[in-house]
Amino acid sequence: MNIVAEALKVRGSLADYEENHIDTDLEPVPPFKGSGRIRLVVIGQDPTITDVNGRGKINKTLKLDVPGPLRKYIESICAGLEITIENVYATNLFKYFYEKKPASTPKVLAAHLESNLALLKKELSEYNDCIIITLGEPLLQLLTDKNHFVKDYWGYKNGEFHYLEPDENKLGLKVYPFAHLPSINSSRSSFYRDHIDKYIQYVKDSTIGHRTNDMKN
Repeated sequence: MNIVAEALKVRGSLADYEENHIDTDLEPVPPFKGSGRIRLVVIGQDPTITDVNGRGKINKTLKLDVPGPLRKYIESICAGLEITIENVYATNLFKYFYEKKPASTPKVLAAHLESNLALLKKELSEYNDCIIITLGEPLLQLLTDKNHFVKDYWGYKNGEFHYLEPDENKLGLKVYPFAHLPSINSSRSSFYRDHIDKYIQYVKDSTIGHRTNDMKN
């Protein structure tokens, strides 16, 4: 499936809103796909970074094709799961850009959700046997509702880790919510930084069926 072509079709079908126009000057961002056997799927929300001039330099989802903070973060997750970046497929729910950071206009994202979600589900149908993680609380809430918080899956209330059951999210798949990098690096709270290694271990332990002898191929 040509993801960029499909994303262009979705983008072209969406209503445009004054609050936050879709940026049609830039192509949708293609997924990142490692060269090895895909074992981990990473889902982000959208590619609309604050640096307008830098948007055109994003060639793959999460910029995982080049060294940088996000790649380093995903590589640390991979290391805990005993895989490498070459075992990763990364994509966004919204694959195109908005003129403004869409976090400021959640109603626009909600209005555009259905078509983008349908494409994502079609895209993920090839990776049903993979570990699936999401990045960030806004994405988690788009896939569930406003009462879902990443910290609750990381043992904030009672020290117990959890994942999203298929019937608890709009993807219909088992999903492990991860904090996005700014939350890990937050100077206001060390909660995510203190718990990330434990949550990665939890993911590893609860997905033993995904790990085979060729995990690092």
